[in-house]
Amino acid sequence: MLQSVDIQALRIFQSLFTNKWPNYCQEYNILSNIIEFAKVEPKLGNINAYTLDDEQAKKLGLFLIVDRYQLFVGCLGQSLELLEQALHQLDWSRGVLCTSMPQRYLATVLKVIRAKQLDVEFHHESDLYLLSKERALQLNIDCPEGFQLEPLSEEDAQLIDQEWPYSHEGSLYFLQRQIRLCPSMGLYDKQTRKLIAWCIRTQDSLLAALHVDSKYKRRGFGTTVVKAISRRIAALGDDVAAEIYSNNKASCSLFLKLGFQVIDQCHWINTAPTIGKFTWPEGQQDPKIKNVKIYTLSEQRAKDEALFVIVDRYQLFVGCLSNSEALVKEALTLIDWSSGLKCSSIPARHIKDLEIVVKEKQLKLQFNDVTNLYYMTRQEASELKVEAPAGYFLDTLKEVDADLVNEEWPNRHVGSLYFIQRQIRMCPSVGLYTTDAKELVAWCIRLQGGYLGALQVRSSHKRRGFGSVVTREITRRIGSLGQDVMALVNPQNNASCAMFDKLGFKVIDQCYWLRTEPLTGEVTWPDGE
Repeated sequence: MLQSVDIQALRIFQSLFTNKWPNYCQEYNILSNIIEFAKVEPKLGNINAYTLDDEQAKKLGLFLIVDRYQLFVGCLGQSLELLEQALHQLDWSRGVLCTSMPQRYLATVLKVIRAKQLDVEFHHESDLYLLSKERALQLNIDCPEGFQLEPLSEEDAQLIDQEWPYSHEGSLYFLQRQIRLCPSMGLYDKQTRKLIAWCIRTQDSLLAALHVDSKYKRRGFGTTVVKAISRRIAALGDDVAAEIYSNNKASCSLFLKLGFQVIDQCHWINTAPTIGKFTWPEGQQDPKIKNVKIYTLSEQRAKDEALFVIVDRYQLFVGCLSNSEALVKEALTLIDWSSGLKCSSIPARHIKDLEIVVKEKQLKLQFNDVTNLYYMTRQEASELKVEAPAGYFLDTLKEVDADLVNEEWPNRHVGSLYFIQRQIRMCPSVGLYTTDAKELVAWCIRLQGGYLGALQVRSSHKRRGFGSVVTREITRRIGSLGQDVMALVNPQNNASCAMFDKLGFKVIDQCYWLRTEPLTGEVTWPDGE
């Protein structure tokens, strides 16, 4: 009978499919990504892996992976009787899309479909193209003038879904997930930040959803993004794969010209539900961020001056166009200070108001620090040149990296792990990883105030310029999003001050940090954060 497969067993199966590479690259790739998904987002639902409760099946690496409604299969050996047995035991009642199925499994799958008398809604065949990582790394990329190549963001998923010929109920979630968890690439207009062309990577590592805006076709932009995402995937140590219908002559020509080779045929077979209509599993989205409150005063002048006070868990931020004491002081006076607040990155123009309120309320301070505000324009930032050192690659941090980032952070505290996980999930970040072991050795995140933060290089890799590399890369990425870049540096930190000066940042202000003690008891963290 079928039994669930844990991650440890999937890793063993994955190693089996390295045999006779690249014959089993599809099986290897789907296992690789499912393992990575489980590592990065352990609570990601609606993905199930099965095998038979049979020792021979396990020796053959037999697996069935059901990702929502998509089915992926794999099994070594010439005889596929065990695979047939496993497919018979699978629940087909909700409808299944047999996805990217290599030619060798076709007869077995069709035999099971006929035996179960399932209705086939469609059956498509495509060619499997492959480019070795060595050749992909040699691709030359010339980004067109006036445009910028960047990994896609989840916000881009809506446009991609609108333009995708295969858009359907449930596809937006799929695109968001793939952008979040896998390499992707977009070509953006530098001035308007409009997304012009793009390509994603599917859960079985295929390039997909390749598209160029109709107003920008016939300018080679499709080739540009394919080259860029191929280089990015190869830098992670992977070969690059794509599936193309043989009648799509333009795409076939593009991939062949880039050096891809056809190594197999794959099949897509969609079976209809046997009971009722197909229903999608509940969408999985980031929970609403709790414990962030935004205030202003009720009077119109406060709104005209854009007065705000934001309390993010225990951190307080304040802003106002006017330097008038009356508005800022009144707003700060009305805030609840009982649990203790960390007044964070307070601009120098508001510090007098804050100090008056602290004094009037007779609040005790745990600390009172000042930092220099370093600034770089978006134009300067987007033009920075960044190259990863030999043997390393730059990539966006994953939530799983938060444990190490928190462990190494000098400002770590009871609630800091939650904070770092949140910032990695929701803001730009950059990590420098070793190419062979994919070990994280340097990193930088973006804080909720928009500043660079938690810049760190592991002690084993210091004095190699890695801090400058990750700072340049995250600065470039933020600039490419059309945003200026800021960082707060303690003026006593001579090394960091020198680095930011060298990169071209300018000191434009000073910001203050005050931590007040709770009026009653100790600080308690919300929601177990």
